[in-house]
Order: sequence, then C-alpha cells, then structure tokens
Amino acid sequence: MFKSELGTKILNQIKNHRLAPRPRWYFQLKYISLLVFLLFFSILGILATSILIYTWGHSDWTLYGQVGNFWQTWLAVTPYLWLILLLSALVGSYWNFKHSRHGYRYSAFKILALIVGLSFFMGFTAYALGLNLWLDKTLTDKISWYNNLSCQRGKILVQPEKGLLAGVIQSRPTTDKINLQTFDNQFWMVTLEKDLINNPIFSPQKSVVLQGIKDGISSFRATRAGEWSGHCNCGCPHCRMK
Repeated sequence: MFKSELGTKILNQIKNHRLAPRPRWYFQLKYISLLVFLLFFSILGILATSILIYTWGHSDWTLYGQVGNFWQTWLAVTPYLWLILLLSALVGSYWNFKHSRHGYRYSAFKILALIVGLSFFMGFTAYALGLNLWLDKTLTDKISWYNNLSCQRGKILVQPEKGLLAGVIQSRPTTDKINLQTFDNQFWMVTLEKDLINNPIFSPQKSVVLQGIKDGISSFRATRAGEWSGHCNCGCPHCRMK
C-alpha cells in the first residue's frame, strides 16, 4: 500500500511539473563543456605558474628588500595579476573536476593536491621551454594596461633616499660619471666608484639598477650596479631603449 501511494505521488509530481527525461546529447554536451573548461583552467594555471616561477627566481630580493619589510618586498616582486589568475585557475579546475563524471569519487583534499601538483609540475616544464617569456612579451606588445603593470617593478627601485636608483643611461660625460634617466622620468648625475668605472654595463641606452648614496638634489654616488632585465612598452625610458 505504501509503495503504491509513493508511486502515485511521484507520477503526479511528474505530471504537475511536466518533467521529462533529458536527451542523451544534453549529458554529452555537459561532459564536453566540463572537459573544455577544465583544459582551459589547466592551461591558465600552467602559464601563470611558469611566469611566477620566472619572476620570483630572477628578482634580486636583496635590492627589493631595501624598499621595506618582507611583505612589501614580496608585493613589489610578485606579479599579482598572475597570482590572481593562478588562484582562479585552481578554483576553476577544482569545480570542473568535482562536477565531472568521476569527480564524486575523490575527496576535496585529493583533488586539490592533484591539481596543485600538476600545475606546478607543468608550470616548471613551461618555464624550462620558455613559454612564459613568449607569453609575457606577447602581452606587453599587445595590451597597454599589462605594460603598466610590468613597469611597476622598475619604478619601485627608484628610491634614492633608500640607496636605490634605476633607469637608462643617457650619456657618459666623463669616465666616472653618467647621466641617468630614471624609470619615473627624472634625471640624475651619477658618480661611479673606482671599481665600477670599467664595468661594461655603463654605456648609453643601457638599463641599470644602482645601489649607493644620494649626495645631492639630483646627484647620486653608486657603489654597486647591475643590469636591469625588465621590459615592457609603456613609454618609460627603458621601454624606448632599442
């Protein structure tokens, strides 16, 4: 009797709500869509990881450390756009995998561990193949607001009061002096210490990062130097360098 009443109620619900079985193509399309989105988020995570690895690995943490504490240094070095994209890719990959045909079989921890592990493994592979450099250059050439984000790391290093100066050498009037246009478009006369005079990086149109002492309104004495490897196309001095 109970089974009969239950069956009747179910049939009535089907009739009242006009429920009908979904066609097979609906589930096939849903499955394909999940796979496409999973592939998209996976590729995004791989590229984001490779760019983060390159940026963190090729940044002079000692120089940025003069800017402030650990978190200020980390924020100065980290391309936060790619960090956000990486987190978004991890969340998107998790959601798509969890809703896939076999996703219910695995716990959240196992899914996340698998996704994070694959992202970092494939990210290192992409980094080794140089895909991060290709992507970064393509974006800086095509997207203006991405250029501005890329240039912030260089401008952060223009802090003469803290012993840092970075920009493009405009001229070298004497062997121990250079005219420097900083990444924030200021002009400085820089005096080189004796052990820097023969350094080959001190030639016109070279981008450099200097450590030393501010000894005047627009004058600086450099005690250490390195070549700047950043690039973008925002119009600042190092972007106009050929």
